[in-house]
Amino acid sequence: MASKEQRVPTEKRAESKTRFGGRSKLLYWLSTAILVVIIITFIGAPVATGFGGGTHLVFGRYDRREIVYSPGNFFARRYQQIAEQTEVSSNDAEFQFQLRQIWRQAFNDTVFHTAVLIEAERAGLLPSQELVDRTLAQHPVFQEDGRFSAQRYRTMPQQERQSLRNYLRDVLIQQQFIQDHLEGARTASAETAFVAAMTNPERQFRYAAFPFTEIPDELVIQYAQDNPHRFQEAQLSRITVRSSSADAERIRAQLADRTAGFEDLAQAHSVDAFAAQGGEMGWTFYHQLEPDFLDPAVLDQVFSLGVGEVSPVLAARDSWMMYRLNEPVRNLDITTEEAVTTVRRYMSAFERGLIEDFLSDRAESFRAQAVANGIDAAASEFGIALRESAYFPINFGNVPLFSPVRGQEGNLLQGGAFREDFFRELFALSDGELSQPITLQGGTIVASFAGERNQSEDDLSFLKSYYPFVVQQFQAEALERGFIDPDRLTDNFAQAFNRHVLGN
Repeated sequence: MASKEQRVPTEKRAESKTRFGGRSKLLYWLSTAILVVIIITFIGAPVATGFGGGTHLVFGRYDRREIVYSPGNFFARRYQQIAEQTEVSSNDAEFQFQLRQIWRQAFNDTVFHTAVLIEAERAGLLPSQELVDRTLAQHPVFQEDGRFSAQRYRTMPQQERQSLRNYLRDVLIQQQFIQDHLEGARTASAETAFVAAMTNPERQFRYAAFPFTEIPDELVIQYAQDNPHRFQEAQLSRITVRSSSADAERIRAQLADRTAGFEDLAQAHSVDAFAAQGGEMGWTFYHQLEPDFLDPAVLDQVFSLGVGEVSPVLAARDSWMMYRLNEPVRNLDITTEEAVTTVRRYMSAFERGLIEDFLSDRAESFRAQAVANGIDAAASEFGIALRESAYFPINFGNVPLFSPVRGQEGNLLQGGAFREDFFRELFALSDGELSQPITLQGGTIVASFAGERNQSEDDLSFLKSYYPFVVQQFQAEALERGFIDPDRLTDNFAQAFNRHVLGN
């Protein structure tokens, strides 16, 4: 579903530009700008600008026809449309993942679009010039006060106007193709009635929440004291070799013989993201390097180096690595707020079991107190504010047809929508009864039944009329998945994305 626009802060964009300076800067910038500054709507997307007419980026082929990204074409507009529906993450790693996923979806949709156009050409399916003219005149870019503006039409450059016309003609072909293939598909009245009945009853709950983000500092500090090595920090340079262990050892020998410098060898032979800057990684925590190794204990050799020393060749999961220590290793000062935050984030990502055990014990204690003295008294004793959910039915997966599982303050309850035990526990509660502690993705809850209701007849009537359209959308998606012939597709998306967008 479409989500609320968010803007990445200026400092995050600046950080990304510095960290990923090797990318194709113009395409990466435009991708980011489109993703961050939402500027378009569905078929009424404005003409893409910013590259110049010569941009012609090939991502693959279908039936020998190129899958091309160029300003104003279907691929470019589809990217924009998907970006509009994306809630932007301010986390750099998540942002890069989002960018790749959006480009991938736009590529997939363009492959289907191309396949449809090929079949339509063979069948002689073309919209009338009158229909294309009418659709073009109704485009939002030519509207002024709700009417077609001849001045806006004439103002648009001929090349952009023709590009928009071609795009709209092709979209009309695709729409007609889908309609022809789905014509006659009907939804049984019994099926519609059954689905409508699933929306009742809706229940509301009061609940005590114990989120992961609220684990006490004492637990965090104790974890840091028990695992000090994980939070050591070193200023390192690295060379990564993927060809063979022997090649890595030859490079290491050149370092030992001083026949070549670390920076030169990194730039010439290393295959990781730090090669361009001579292997320099900056300050890096021990735990950030652990995922690279089957046996993370080999990192002890790195963090015990003297300044300027180079480690032996270390066997990583899919490569061989050697490190140089550039500055003395720093130990974490757990007495600072910044250090506590660092360890807390690590625990939330990699020690969920430890946190879940702690929160479950706390929730059990709360429940025992609530059973004895009432949920309000227990909340007061524990110093927490009770929360209240919205009304929702048994809506596994938060299907958009029904009211979603939704709570307050961070919406901890939302993760329960994908858990059968969540619905089983809550919808078995009677008035005044407390649930057992329920562990969700972001924390643990103890809930009590607060009320129950059924949807109004007007709401049920609307659902019954809306459901066939949802079914048709699913059928259209199934048509797309089944229509593509993989033997006719040359998929070069990964290589093209890395080259044109990331500049790798």
